[in-house]
This record gives sequence, C-alpha cells and structure tokens, in this order.
Amino acid sequence: MDEVRIEFDYLLHGRPKFREGNEIWVRGNDAQPWQSIYMFNPDSTGKVLNTGSLSITDGLQHLGQNFSTSFQVRVGQHDSSVIAARSYGNGMTFDDVRLYTVQNDLQLLAVVSPGNSVCGLGSNTPLVIRIRNSANQTLNAVELNYRLDDGSVTTETLSTIAGKTTLDYFFKTPLDLSRPGAHNLQIWVNAQGDSYRKNDSILSYTVHHQPLIGQYPYLENFESGDGAWYSEGQNNSWEYGIPQSPNINKAASGIKAWKTNLDGNYNDFEWSFLNSPCFDLTGMSNPTLRFRAAMDIENCGMILCDAGYVEYSIDGANWIRLEDQKKGINWYNDTTYKIWTVEDFTQWHEVSSPLPKGNNIMRLRFVLMSDPASTREGIAIDDVEVFDRMLVPANTLVSIGPNPTYDGKINIVWAAGAGTEMQITMTDIIGRNVFRGSVTAQESFNQSTIQTTHFNSGVYLMRIEFANKVFSYKIVYL
Repeated sequence: MDEVRIEFDYLLHGRPKFREGNEIWVRGNDAQPWQSIYMFNPDSTGKVLNTGSLSITDGLQHLGQNFSTSFQVRVGQHDSSVIAARSYGNGMTFDDVRLYTVQNDLQLLAVVSPGNSVCGLGSNTPLVIRIRNSANQTLNAVELNYRLDDGSVTTETLSTIAGKTTLDYFFKTPLDLSRPGAHNLQIWVNAQGDSYRKNDSILSYTVHHQPLIGQYPYLENFESGDGAWYSEGQNNSWEYGIPQSPNINKAASGIKAWKTNLDGNYNDFEWSFLNSPCFDLTGMSNPTLRFRAAMDIENCGMILCDAGYVEYSIDGANWIRLEDQKKGINWYNDTTYKIWTVEDFTQWHEVSSPLPKGNNIMRLRFVLMSDPASTREGIAIDDVEVFDRMLVPANTLVSIGPNPTYDGKINIVWAAGAGTEMQITMTDIIGRNVFRGSVTAQESFNQSTIQTTHFNSGVYLMRIEFANKVFSYKIVYL
C-alpha cells in the first residue's frame, strides 16, 4: 500500500507563545478523534519553513483509523494579535499545500551525535544518524554518505532496513573534529527506488567544537582572536572585532571585543546568543564570572521590551538564567525580570557574579532579546574571566573598581563581620576633602557602592578605614 503524505510551507509572525493546539491533525472521518502529526516550530519566526513530508497514513493507523470520503486535515494556531509584518504580530501564514503518495521512502531524520555544540572533541568522534524506512517495503543496500568541511566523501552501506523501521546508524569511519571552532557536515542517504527525495539529506549541519578550559584563572581579552566564542540565534547581530558605534566605540582593553553590531544598533526582533567555551569547574569552591561590559538597551519602564542577561548550561541543551545572587557587581538592574535593560551605560564597567557550585562542565552565554520597535547599540563584552574566588579572612579589603571610573561609581568588595562600619574619605590632588561617607557590613563578604558623579576628571585619593585597618588608593576619574 502506498503512503499518503502532506506538506506545506508556513511562516510564523512575531514570537508566538506556542502551546498545545499549534499543530496539524488528521482524522479518518468527521466522526472520529483527531490525531496530531506535526507541531509548529516557534523558533524560526519570520522565515518561510516547510513541514517536510508528513505521513497521514501513520497518523491514522496510530488511532486505528482508515481513509474515508470524509477524511480531514486540520491546521491550528492560538495566537490572537494582528499580523502587521513578517516578524510583527502573532499567528501564521501557510501556502502551497501538497497531498500525495509515495511508494518507497528512506528518510534521514536527524544527526544523533555529535550535537551542535560539544566540549573537547578529538580526531575520532563518532557520527551517528537516525534514518527511517517510512514505507512498508524492505529496502536493501542502502547507501549512507557524509562529507566534513568540504573534504572527501565517506560512503558506507547498510545491507537492509525493514519497512516502518527507525534505527540509529553508527558510521564506522569517525569524524576528525580536533580543530576548535565550527565544522560543516553534509550527510545524505540513497536507496534504490526511493520515490521521495526531499528528505534524504542534511547539508548544512554545524558542529561547534568548544575548547574545554581546565586551567585557571581564565582570562580572554579577544585581542588574538574570537576566543572560540561564537554567536547564533534569530536576527543575530553579535559580531567580533573593533567596536565603532557612535557611543560604544572602543574595547575595554586593546582594540577588539564582542558586540551586538560593531558599528550600529542591534536588530528588531532579535533573540541571539554569544556562546562561551566549556569550563571544567571540578574542585572549585567559589567559581566566579567577571567581565567588562558596555550597554545601551532600550528601557520601557514597567513594560518589558528589550533585555540582556546571562545563562548557563551543564549539558549544552538546557539553559538556566544566571540570576542575581546578591554577591555580584553591576548585576541586573531590573530585578523584576532579572535582566539588564539600561540605556546609555556605554562606558566600560566591571560586572561579576558567582557561578553555581557543584557542577563539573559548564557553558555560558550572553543573551540579547528585542521587540519589533526601537533598537539601540546593545551589549559589548570584553575581558572575560572565570576563576575560583578564594575565601578571604575577615577585615580584608578584596578589590576596588573600576579604576579608572567613567561614571563616578566605585564598587568596594570587603570582608568583615556583619555590623562592621567602614569609613570612606576622598580628597582631591591638593588635599581638599570632596567626599565622606560610611557603609555597614551586612554579611561576612560584602560589596558596597559609592556614587560620586559630580567629580571633575582627574586623580583623587581614597582612604578606607574599618576594623582598625586603613587602606589608601588613587582613583582616576575620566
């Protein structure tokens, strides 16, 4: 019996909040229950996609149904706002519906391994693909091929695959993915008598070999290259190079950094990611992330419009937002949504946060998300550090910065018993007192911030006193 298939093109508008109901169903007649055969992909908004060849035969047989004169197909979506443009509003447009039969059909369903981003790969990485004989007839002498990075073609043969069978095929010839960075993989299959060829290949599969960092402290200033960081996502504007936007127009150190659009604004309806190498945090007591940033992200007050934030993953597939843990420096300014949404903070400043403990391999990524309205210069990242913050004795000044300071904000990190008072005095270069204040320790490890935006450019002397100890620093205001 021939297979009955359906496929069509579709376009998702905006970023719909997809839930159950945004899918395709079939039923054998108008008195029987519906069976879902396809869920729409909400991650490719604004792009025309094809459903691929969907088996109506399998869908009906799953419920024990057969074709009849009242057989039906149903397409559903549950978003309600008006479609105003390709990437604005919600909903879906679809066209070019095809209903047809196939006799023999070998499908290349997926690349099982390696994934799109993998840590510490070598020269003998297994390649595993998932194939399906979706028709009823057995297929013999199936040819399976791959080409890595435009190299030579590797061809292997599978002797037989029974009808209606799905299996994972392990290539005997492994992949050499020892070079860090992006690798392009082309895979295709061939079976004699295959009557539907559109699902026989995956020709643009990318594997990112991410170095596994095991020596610390880690510091990447991006001067000798992109640091094996890479970007991806919807309407992605992240670029590596020399920042040349009107306001964010230099790196924090040297001349190079990562930024959303090096010479302009980020994109409308962007949902993009800047991905780190992999970090082996085994044995770290207090893993910490620190970096320099410049930001200019649209702020809509109480309404969420554009946002930046950091996520981490321990498996490369599931991502968790790195939230404000009350021990960071310059961490999210919007504590409701746990994001950065700050305009004109375009001078480079230090940002840091503890990383979750108890994990071995961890990846990080910076995320930018925007709506379809106004855009700004976005996020620039430089001087990324990952290190084990050692616990320090009480009554110790740990760090003070940024120095130089662009906006008059100075962060003081210090260790003292809760309730300890710190006295802060600042004088100008000729000895005049220009600031006097105090802060009180809330816990054993503290970050205190003073704001002195009224100071003129120049060098100032800061005197810090607590627990019968005195610390002196020269602070440069730019």
